Amino acid sequence: MNNNKKLLILIFIFGISGFSGLIYQSIWASYLKLFLGHSAYAQTLVLAIFMGGMAVGAWFVGKQTSNLKRPILWYAIVEALVGVFGIVFHDVYISVTDFSFDYVIGNLSSTGLVPIYKWSLAATLILPQSILLGATFPLLAAGLVRITNNSQGRMVSWLYFSNSLGAVVGVLTSGFILIHTYGLPGTVVIAGFVNLWLAALVWVLNKRWDLDSMGYQLIRIVEPGSNTKEIEGRPQLIRLMIVCAAFTGMASFFYELGWIRMLSMVLGSSSHSFELMLSGFILGIALGGFWIKNRIESFTDPVKVLAYIQLTMGVLAALSLLVYDKTFIMMSILYHALDFSESGYLFFNFSSHVIVLLLMLPTTICAGMTLPLITFSLMKTRMGEKGIGLVYSANTLGSIAGILIVVHLIMPLLGLKTVILLGAFIDIVIGCFLLGRRLLTFKVPTFYIPAAAASLVVIIAGILFQLDPKKTSSSVYRNGSYSIDVDSVAHWDGKTSSIDVFTVGEGEEKRMVIATNGKPDASITMNEQGDTSPDEITMIMAGVLPLVMHDAPQHVANIGIGSGLTGHTLMGDPRVKSLDSIEIEQKMVLGAKQFGNKVERSFTDPRSKIFIEDAKTYFSSQDKKYDVVISEPSNPWVSGVASLFSSEFYTHVNHYLDEDGIFVQWLHLYETDYVTVASVMKALGEKFNYYNVYTSNTVDMLIVASQSFDAIQIDYDIFQEYEDPALLQRVGLANLNDVKFHYLASKRVLAPFFDSFDVKPNSDFYPVIDSRAVKARFMKSDARGFATLYNSAFDLEKIWPGNEPIFSDEDSIIMSDSKHFFPSKEAEIAKAVQEFLYNNSTLSGVPDDIYFAANLFKSDSVCHSHLSENFVVFNLGIISSAILPYWNKDSIESFSDDVVNLPCAEVSEDVLAFAQLLSALVNDQYEQTQRLSSQLLDNHISLDRDHTKTSVMLLSVNMYSLYMMGEYPSVTNIFDKFKEMSLNLESIAGAMSLPVLYHSAKQELVEKPGIANN
Repeated sequence: MNNNKKLLILIFIFGISGFSGLIYQSIWASYLKLFLGHSAYAQTLVLAIFMGGMAVGAWFVGKQTSNLKRPILWYAIVEALVGVFGIVFHDVYISVTDFSFDYVIGNLSSTGLVPIYKWSLAATLILPQSILLGATFPLLAAGLVRITNNSQGRMVSWLYFSNSLGAVVGVLTSGFILIHTYGLPGTVVIAGFVNLWLAALVWVLNKRWDLDSMGYQLIRIVEPGSNTKEIEGRPQLIRLMIVCAAFTGMASFFYELGWIRMLSMVLGSSSHSFELMLSGFILGIALGGFWIKNRIESFTDPVKVLAYIQLTMGVLAALSLLVYDKTFIMMSILYHALDFSESGYLFFNFSSHVIVLLLMLPTTICAGMTLPLITFSLMKTRMGEKGIGLVYSANTLGSIAGILIVVHLIMPLLGLKTVILLGAFIDIVIGCFLLGRRLLTFKVPTFYIPAAAASLVVIIAGILFQLDPKKTSSSVYRNGSYSIDVDSVAHWDGKTSSIDVFTVGEGEEKRMVIATNGKPDASITMNEQGDTSPDEITMIMAGVLPLVMHDAPQHVANIGIGSGLTGHTLMGDPRVKSLDSIEIEQKMVLGAKQFGNKVERSFTDPRSKIFIEDAKTYFSSQDKKYDVVISEPSNPWVSGVASLFSSEFYTHVNHYLDEDGIFVQWLHLYETDYVTVASVMKALGEKFNYYNVYTSNTVDMLIVASQSFDAIQIDYDIFQEYEDPALLQRVGLANLNDVKFHYLASKRVLAPFFDSFDVKPNSDFYPVIDSRAVKARFMKSDARGFATLYNSAFDLEKIWPGNEPIFSDEDSIIMSDSKHFFPSKEAEIAKAVQEFLYNNSTLSGVPDDIYFAANLFKSDSVCHSHLSENFVVFNLGIISSAILPYWNKDSIESFSDDVVNLPCAEVSEDVLAFAQLLSALVNDQYEQTQRLSSQLLDNHISLDRDHTKTSVMLLSVNMYSLYMMGEYPSVTNIFDKFKEMSLNLESIAGAMSLPVLYHSAKQELVEKPGIANN
C-alpha cells in the first residue's frame, strides 16, 4: 500500500475521532446542564470548560510536538484515555452529583458557595477529557505533516475537513438516533468504545507501517541561508497569525450564536433544530477545508489570500441577514407542501437543514479556509509544528471569548442583528490588518478599496435589514404563516431566548401575547368586556387549585413566570406569605410586566419575589421547604424544557416540598400524542403517591400531585375571603363546585391506562419527550381524547373516588360558566334539552343530532309505534349520551319513565330495554345494567357500522357494570371483541372510558392473580 492510501486511512480515522468528539461535547453539555442548570451562565460555563480544556490541551501539546519522536503513538494513547473516560463517565457523574446533593450542597455555610462548588465539580468532571480531546489534533497533525513534508498545508486542510465532517455526522447521529435509542448513558459509552477502537486501530497501523519513523523531519522553514530582513519580519507575522486565529474564532461564534437564535424563530427551538443548525455550521467549515486543500500549496502569499477571505467572510455574514429575512417564506412554502406524516417529518428535517445551509454555508465555507491558511502560514516560520497547536489553542480561546461576549453583553444589550454585524466587522478589521502590514510587501494604500467596499456592504446590510415582529412572532414552523397581523409592543433579545410582546385582535377582543423565540407562551384579553383567552383559565386555575386544597399554603414556588397571571392569582389569597417565582430569562419578566394591572400583584406585592435562575439550581441552593410548587414551563419540545417533565425533576421537587405539600404540573394536550403524555405521567406517577388531573380548557391539563391523599382533596373554600373574586368569576370560577367541574380523573383511574403504553418514563438520561414531542408537534397529533372522560355515561367516581362536583338539593344538572371548557358548553346543551322536554322552552343552539333526538322523544305523536326499532335505539343513544354526564339521578329516572310510556317503546323490546337501562344505571343495579346493555349490543352494534355515540355508550356501560361486579376477565374480553370502537377517541363522546376501564380491569387481574387463574 502506498503512502497516499495510508494517509487517507488515517485521515478517515481522524474523521471518526471528530464524530465521537462532537458526541462528547453535546452529551457532556447535557449532563452538566442537569447539574448546573440551563441558565445562560450555566450554558456558557459548560462551553467555556469544554473549549478551555481543548485550548489547554492544544497549547500544551503544540509546545511539545517538536520534541516528540512518536506523535502518532501518543495520539493513540490519548484516544484510548478519552475512550476510558467516556465509558465510566455516567457512573462517575451519578456518584459525585448524588453525593453532592445529599451531603455537600445543603451543608455549605453560605449559599454563595453553592455555585462555586458546582462549577468546580463540573470542571473536574469534564476538564481532563477536554484537555485530552484538544491534544488529538496537534498530535496527529504533527505526525502526518512529517510524512508529507512537501505538502504540509494540504495535509492540515485534509485533517480540518475530515474532523469537521465527522463532527457533522456525530451531531446528527447522536441527536436523531443514538440518544433516542440508547439515552445519554448509552450514547456516551458508544462514543467511548469508538475511541478505544480508534486507539487500537491507530496503534496497530502505526506499528505495522512504522508511521512515526517514516520520513521523520522537524519542520524548520527558516534555514541558515535565509536573508536577515525576512527573519526579522517573521516574529511580527507569528503574532499577527495568532491574533488572527483568536479573533476569527470569536467572530465565528458571533455568527453561530446569532444564527442559531435567529433560526429558532424559523425552525423552532427544539433540540433537533439546534442539531440541524450546529451540523450546518460545521459542514460549512468542513467544506472550506476541503476546497482549499488542493490550492493551499500553490499560494505564493497565503497571508494575502487569508486577508481577502476574511473580508469576504465579513461581507457574506452581513448579507446573511438579508437571506434570513427570506427564510420565513421558505419555511411557509415547505410547511404547506408537506404531509403531516412520518415521511413528511423526515423531509421537514431535511428541508430545514437546506434552509440552514442557505443561510450559513457561504460564510462558514470561508471560515473553514481560515485555520488551514493560518496554520500553514505559521508552519512556514520558525514555529514549525508548534504552530499547529498554537493556532488551534488561540482559535478556541477566541471562541470562548466570543461566547461570553455575545451571551452576556451584546445579545441582551444591543440585540440580535448587532451580533452578526459586529462579527462581520471583526472579520473585516482582521482582513484590513492583514492587508495593511508592510511585511507583506504591499503598498499600504492598496487595502483601502477592498476594506472600504466590504465595510460599505456591511453598513448597507445593517440599514436594509430589520427584525420584523410580524415574522419573528409568526411561529411559521407551527402554522405555515410567515407573517401575522400583530401590533408589536416590545422585543428583547435575552441571554437564553428572544421575547416578543404583541397584541392581536381589535376592540373588546384585543389580546396581548408574550412569545419566546416566536412561540406564544401566554395571552390575556386586556379589555374587561371581552371574552377571556383560553390561556387565562389555565393560568388562574394553576394558582387556584392548590389554594382550594391546602389549608395553609404559606410558602409557594412558581416555575416559569409566563404572563405573571398565576402569581397574580396566588397573591389574591392572604394566607400566602411568600411567593418565589423562578424564571430563567430576565427579559421574560420585562415582557410579563407589559400586561399591566392584569398581573400587577406578581410585581408589586411585597410577598412576591422573582429569581432569574434555572429551577433545579435555584431549589438546590435554597434551604427552604414549600407548601406548594407550581410548574408552568414552556412546551416540552422546546430544547431544555423536557428536563422539567422528568422523573429526576420530580424527585428533586419532592425534596423541597413540605410533608403534605402540593405539586401542580401544567401539560398541554395539543401538538402532542398519547405516548408522550404517558411518558410524563409515568415519570410523575413514579415519584408521587397520588395525583388528580384537571383540564382547564379543551387542550391544557393541570396535574395536582402529593404524597398524601388528603392533601389534594378540594375542601377549602377560598371564595369568601379571596381578595379579587372578580378575577376568578371572569373565568367561570365562583365556587368550589366550579373548580370541581374541571376534575377529570385520579391516578387510580389513569395510571393503568398510561402504563399500557410501551414507553419509558421521561428521564433526564433517557429523554423520551425531547425527541418525541417535536415530531408530534409537526404531525399535528393531539391527546385531547383524554377529555372525553367527561362524557362517560357512568360516574367514574363510583369506581375511584375523587373530587367530583356535588349536586345540591335544588340542582337538576351540574353547570359551570367556565370559559373555553367544552363540558361547560355540553352542560348548557343538556340543560337546554331538559328545559325543552319539561318546560316547553325553545330548543336552539344544540347540535342537529341532539335536536332531532330531543324532538323525537318529546311527544307520543313523534315517537309513534311505526318507527324502526334500530332508528329509535340509535337516537335514544344520542340523547342519553348528552344527558347522562350532567343530569341528576331523579331527572334521568323521570326521562326513563317518560320513554317507557311512549308508543315507540311499547311495541319494541329494545327501546323498552334501553329506557330501563338508564334507570338501572343511575340506581347502581349492575346485574340488570349488564344484562340490558348486552341485549342491546347483541342486537344493534352490528347495525351501527360507524360505531357512533350509541354503540360507544352501550359498550362502556356494559364494561362498567362488569367491572363493578368484579368480572374483570369479562371486561377485557368484551373490549377485545369490540376493540375497533375505541380507536377514534377524539371524535366519539365517552370513548376514552373504554381503554381506561379495560386497562384498569387488567390491573385488577395483575393485583388479584386468583381471579386471573379462574
